[in-house]
Amino acid sequence: DRVREAVVSTQSTMIPWSWTELWTLERLMNLTAIVAISCAFALVFLYTNELSPTSHRGFVMSSVSIIARIGAFIGPFVKEILPVSRHKLIVSAVLSGAGALVCLLLPETRNLPVPEEPCDVTTRRQRQNLPFTPKVQDRYMTKENGA
Repeated sequence: DRVREAVVSTQSTMIPWSWTELWTLERLMNLTAIVAISCAFALVFLYTNELSPTSHRGFVMSSVSIIARIGAFIGPFVKEILPVSRHKLIVSAVLSGAGALVCLLLPETRNLPVPEEPCDVTTRRQRQNLPFTPKVQDRYMTKENGA
């Protein structure tokens, strides 16, 4: 809560009470987006470690890093592709909203151990009744396990 209050109070001091050519709503929204993207960029690496099993963590972290770097590379070219500033804001808002909706599908990791193997991730998803959970228990059943 304190972090949220600090961010809101910092942003509220940036709001000019009379809009000028220098301070527009577009510029304020861009500054807010930069702060949000920077926070999300840092949190991606923290949360990915909690979701991925130990056996796959290096591959998952490198994949996340590659995708983030590609996005950081392509981002500045949006200015060249979309000449109208409102279109840039609309594209950014739609992509951010889609990302926020996808985050709702992620499992809760509070007070849970870090998964050691891929089957631990599947078991966690099944216990939390998350959507798009594959039924892989049959695939892991062998003769030794009683299949």
